[in-house]
Order: sequence, then structure tokens, then C-alpha cells
Amino acid sequence: MKVSPEPILSNSPESYFTAKYTVSVTTSKVIELSPSLIFGAYNLFSYDCSTREMGLSRTFKKLLTLLVELEQIDRQVLKATSFEKLNEIFQKFQGLNGGLLREAGVERWHLKDFSIHQKHREKMESLFQKLGFRGVCENTAVKKLNHCILFGADVWSMENRILKTLEILKNPVEIKDKIFLLGSNRQLGKDESAYLKKKINTLATKDTSKWQNFFKQKQLLTEANAFSSDIEQFAKLIF
Repeated sequence: MKVSPEPILSNSPESYFTAKYTVSVTTSKVIELSPSLIFGAYNLFSYDCSTREMGLSRTFKKLLTLLVELEQIDRQVLKATSFEKLNEIFQKFQGLNGGLLREAGVERWHLKDFSIHQKHREKMESLFQKLGFRGVCENTAVKKLNHCILFGADVWSMENRILKTLEILKNPVEIKDKIFLLGSNRQLGKDESAYLKKKINTLATKDTSKWQNFFKQKQLLTEANAFSSDIEQFAKLIF
């Protein structure tokens, strides 16, 4: 006889996720001075200053519980007793007995949005919002930055990120050192290549040689190479 897994109550995740991590005394002092240096802008963790223990935030617990219910992550995540075990599960590929990673070569736009996802979309988006993964996070008080990092994506998303960066630089925000464009070795799709070819006509003739070389040699037409030029030259490409 097949035994059904024990039921999970999404609205009471506190009976699960008992994993804790004790930070060092030095780290605890840093957290007291500036929590964002350790936790970033997201609400993934809780912290007890009296014991120096980190745990998962209630919202993160709710999200993981929902993913278990939807059979999108290994249910062993519920009973993990250490951060090491949680990380081991998170580092698996997505699926019923998996974690949070996409398989190699699978991009976000390749993932299927099943009807069960659509059914819970409002709830999931609310959780992502509370975790700090949705919406714009800006600190208008910051006027100087050491570095700026832009993460790769499809050409349209990357274009939007560069435009947003240029907008921020006009505020003005000074970047002391470099702007890094982080692209992968993913081959560009036909639509992306066609889009870039149209945009290249907006560059001055002397600027087009590098881009034309990419189009001639298919193996060079990757996300990383497409965005390897400095931001000012790429800005000419997208205006």
C-alpha cells in the first residue's frame, strides 16, 4: 500500500526548518553595526543577537513550504537541521527531489509555467515581494560607489539594465572604479542576434568592426562577448 507523505500546513511553517547557524563574534559585531553588509537587501534570514544565531526568516520558510507542497523541491528541506544540509539541497537541480538550481543550459525563459504555478502565482509573488526580490531597491543617499555589476540576461533585459544604470549615473552617482558586465557563454538566440544586427547601424562606422566580427563567427556570438565592450560603447548600440 502506498503511503502518502505527511500533510504540510503552509500557514504554520514554524514546526519545520529548525536549522540554525552561529556566527562568529566578529561577524556579530558587523551585523550590529550594519546588518545589510551580511544579509544584503533581502529578508531571507532571521537573527538573534543574544545567541548570535541565524535562522531562516518566516517568509522564506513559507516560500520553501509552498515549493514542497507543489513538489518543486526536495521535501527533506523541511527537516534539515543545519545550514550545510539546506545548502546541499538548494544546490541540486530543480524538481521533486531537487533544489533551486536550473540545469546547465536551461535559461529562465525555457522553464515551463504550469497551471499549478499560475494558480499560486499571487501568493508566490507576495512572498517574493516580502523577501525583497520584487520591485526597485534604491538608496538615494549613496553618491559614490566603488564598483557596479550588471548581470547578463537576454539582450532585451540587458539593454534595460544598462539604460537603468545610465539613468542612475546621471543623478549623479559616481563609480570610482569599473562597471562589470557579467555575461555567460550562452549562445545568443536568432531573435537576439537579429535585434543586435538592427541596432548596430546606430554605431559610428569605426565602432562596428568588433560587433561585425561576432556576427561572422557564430562561436563568438555569446552573451559574454556581446556585452564585453565598455558600457559607453554599448550605450551607443542601444540608443
